[in-house]
Amino acid sequence: MRPLQKAAASRNYYRLILESESSRRRPFVCADCRRLLQERRFATDGHTSAQRLDSRRWKKYHTSSKDAAALENHSNAASDNAFFIVDKPSHVSPNQHKEAVPSIRQRLRQWRKDNDTSATSTGSADPEYSKPPGDLSTQIHIPAPNSLVTEESQDDLEGANFIDHDPDPLREYRDDWTAAVSRLNSGDLLELTVPGSTGISESLCICVRSIEIQAQFITSKGYWYVASDYKLNSGKISNFASSDDLAPIIPYLPDTVLQQDHTQGYAASVGDMPIDIAAPIVSKLAQVEQDIDTFERRYASAFDGMYEMLAHDTELVEWDVEDLVPRVFGIPYNELTTAGRLALDRFAARANHDIFRSQYSAETLGFWVRSRRDVQMRKTVIEWARMYQESAAKAALGKDVKEDLRNNPLNAFINKAHRLILKSRKIRSPTTIGLLGPSAESDAGVTIIPVDTGETLTKNDRLIVRFIFETSQMVPPLVPPEAKSICALIYRAIGAYPNLTLGRKVARLLLQELGVISPWSNRAANSYQLRLPGLGIWPYQDRLKAKAEASCKDLSVFQDSVQHARKDWGHMSVYCIDSQSAQEVDDGISIESARNMPDCAWIHIHIANPAAYISPNHPIATMAKDALHTTYTPSRKYGMMPSNFAQELASLGAANDRPVMTVSTLLRADGSIADIEMSLGTIHNVITLTPSAVQNVLEEKRTELATMVIGGARPAQEDVEKDSQKLKQALPDLLRIRQFLHARYYKRQSDWPAEEKMKRKEITVRSDVWTSLREEALPILNHKIRHWKGDPIITIEADRFPRTEENFDFMLLVEHAMLLAGESASKWCKDREIPIIHLTATPHPLFPVSRLNELSDSDYRLEPKGRTSVTPQPHWPLNMWHYTRVTSPIRRYPDLVNQWQIQAYLQAINHKFQDPESADPLRDLPFTRQELEDMIGKMRARLPMLKHAARQCDLHFLHQAFFRAFHFKEAELPEVWDFKVMGAIAQNSRDNISTGITGYLHPFQAQAELLPSVEKWETSVARGQYLPVKIEVVDAEVDKVFVRAVGPPSQSLTTTQPIHIQSSKTSISPGKHSPQQQQR
Repeated sequence: MRPLQKAAASRNYYRLILESESSRRRPFVCADCRRLLQERRFATDGHTSAQRLDSRRWKKYHTSSKDAAALENHSNAASDNAFFIVDKPSHVSPNQHKEAVPSIRQRLRQWRKDNDTSATSTGSADPEYSKPPGDLSTQIHIPAPNSLVTEESQDDLEGANFIDHDPDPLREYRDDWTAAVSRLNSGDLLELTVPGSTGISESLCICVRSIEIQAQFITSKGYWYVASDYKLNSGKISNFASSDDLAPIIPYLPDTVLQQDHTQGYAASVGDMPIDIAAPIVSKLAQVEQDIDTFERRYASAFDGMYEMLAHDTELVEWDVEDLVPRVFGIPYNELTTAGRLALDRFAARANHDIFRSQYSAETLGFWVRSRRDVQMRKTVIEWARMYQESAAKAALGKDVKEDLRNNPLNAFINKAHRLILKSRKIRSPTTIGLLGPSAESDAGVTIIPVDTGETLTKNDRLIVRFIFETSQMVPPLVPPEAKSICALIYRAIGAYPNLTLGRKVARLLLQELGVISPWSNRAANSYQLRLPGLGIWPYQDRLKAKAEASCKDLSVFQDSVQHARKDWGHMSVYCIDSQSAQEVDDGISIESARNMPDCAWIHIHIANPAAYISPNHPIATMAKDALHTTYTPSRKYGMMPSNFAQELASLGAANDRPVMTVSTLLRADGSIADIEMSLGTIHNVITLTPSAVQNVLEEKRTELATMVIGGARPAQEDVEKDSQKLKQALPDLLRIRQFLHARYYKRQSDWPAEEKMKRKEITVRSDVWTSLREEALPILNHKIRHWKGDPIITIEADRFPRTEENFDFMLLVEHAMLLAGESASKWCKDREIPIIHLTATPHPLFPVSRLNELSDSDYRLEPKGRTSVTPQPHWPLNMWHYTRVTSPIRRYPDLVNQWQIQAYLQAINHKFQDPESADPLRDLPFTRQELEDMIGKMRARLPMLKHAARQCDLHFLHQAFFRAFHFKEAELPEVWDFKVMGAIAQNSRDNISTGITGYLHPFQAQAELLPSVEKWETSVARGQYLPVKIEVVDAEVDKVFVRAVGPPSQSLTTTQPIHIQSSKTSISPGKHSPQQQQR
């Protein structure tokens, strides 16, 4: 057989092939006939299922109570606003959701309607629990135990709006396609989910090669599989297959990328390969499967007892695989075979034994194990639900279930939920997207105030609430998938959400109406893998924080450990440029003329020196190590260090006499570096300035901003006039600092090889989100519950137009200074062989700079990926040969580690100067090179996830602003927006409403998805183009805006007018829960 690349004329071979191994031995059947056969089989299966249900004569179970009746009466009092939950959505007719051919669910429902008469002839034995005549409002529908059909009203399906889809809850924390492809190498073995004619299935695969952003695999069944976005089911086994093993396969793989169309980009395809060519690899993978079975049999008892060996009584714990293997299997980690690693991954992937594999990396870094208490809690709630179902079955047979319900905590919770929901709806209206609307109190001047519900959650109530929360709001979920059915039973029993499918949206809405979570809460922080303190999810971090705070109650106990080695900077002016609200000032800038070098100047970057007060083993350092960095969200700050230590002792803004570590760079007039020095010192003359004031006095070029303010008046801008006197005195120094920093910037560009210089045709706009809300760091699940009146102000600022090559160079002065500090510190440490954490970014082998510069905006690409390393390497986007971060040791743990290393070296050098016979300065550093390598391996997974979570929190409040402005008319929005096409997603199988084309609304970067237009404008759009669109629906629950095109696509923006959106509410008073803007 000739290689496929020699038969390129046969383009059909590159289409999606979803054939199983057995189908190769069957007669050829065309695609149309196969589809008809599948439809006929599907219809037959449905009919047979209905016949099998004929013997299941299960009945409806009805209960009633005053609260339930009042709740339904409240719902029946529907307003004219079709966006509220009591009505169907107005944006899309329910008829659009009906398919031409009835679904299996609809056929079964019709069959039950035609045949099941017992539900209307049998009632409850107790009058108090019987159905009131003519009252349909108090029905609580409970299916018979183990029923194959879940009974639900027509509203449950037809009333659910088209945006009520539940995306993959793990997707936002898995590797994206850029990270996943860039981390795979030829010969790597891993387990993937691969499509086939019988559906998707897990299969061992070997990565053969990558073409652009597509990875090509060979599977254990002998097929080739090509994908750019794929689900990893295991950690990778590096270098499993050699290049000689894979060489015979390559000629039979597609030699170009496979594309579906101009918008959806790259396809995921499966294709045949000659049996004799694939046989060696298939045999090798079959041996791995056999070895996995052997390993599982050998350690069967270890697998069975793994949970008991690893679980903690009361806390969720994380186990590194290096520690887990010796404890469970009794062998060193380095003796764990390939089969053993894959068997361990498969065991964790089953998710029915309360052990979960870490989801944020392609590597198997660790496993999470639920506590025994939480497992028992889940079993208890499931048992209550089972008892509730048994009561339903008894009631259907006419038995008295009053006592059963009275003794069931789930029934008491349902009655309490009725009362709380009624109280909530007097303040806020529920909506069909699964969120509460703004407070009914709309007058200006309203503060955000808690409203006591008069209810408290009992211990049993908290078990149920936590069960719902962990099933629906935790990312990734901490419960098996079957737990969703128990939650659906509870939602249906409450009966307050007739227009929503009983999934995640109902759970979120229920928790908000109960007062457990706030109306503006977001899921981005609800991940146990983030390990954020104060949420009640990660008690270990809470203990670390408490211990660190206890250690610094008395700041006088802290002593400067390197005071003897400090240089006194005298009265040199140090300019700390930060916002007025900044409480943790990390760095300052000063300038000093060079002696005997009139065209040169020293640029000093003075950095806060917390490393002088704490060692790497101090409780504050332990807290910082676990936090990794301060995480800022619009409504909450999760500090890396205790606030009093960071603000009162370490911060440069705390007092004038501040200990610092200084990076000093001697710059020539042309921007070249003449010398670099690092020193420990003390500064006495700190001058604080705001970025806007400095930008004004220096007349730095600014890009036009777009603004959006929702919920009240825009916060007062920083007072530039207040700093006028200080600015007048500082102006000569600031002008000289800018002159040398810009000279260094342009010198850096000119020294970089021209062929390796990245062109920036257009970069993403910058968008900043601020809110007046300051949520307390209380546990998510508390016994005291409350509702809220008032809503936070949300302010968004973004570049009105994308930054291009012409205006990219104009960064703020302080940004140039921080880049210089990182460049100089990295070079200084490299020259002295001091191991520190460097930051690098190198082009992907498939996308060298020469190719990136040739690609257009519509082309997919892999940009240079930043990563940390102990070995200094070039940073292509910054045009630096070496770079690190040292300027934020109060807020970034890697910066603190670097400061410990440099401080120890400087201290040793000072000691050696006094005693020439002292030891080598490199010998007693706090961390060895290997320790830093191990540290980077653990940090590399969590740092991007923390940054991603912070960005998701920004997006959450951004979409909240659109939600309130569009659906509740809190501001007048532009009629037409620019939608930038970025890619496509798999269309929802339940409907064909969306085109699947995704992107964002310029300039605020709101995530958006395109609906089909009558004119079909979207059919000719390409990635990177702009479409003029109108907003149809804002789904703030999934952080997405659904839009419809109103014009043809364009290569540039279609709207250019200024955008300044003002709230219809003119003012709001900052109250207890809305203090002024925090430092970001």
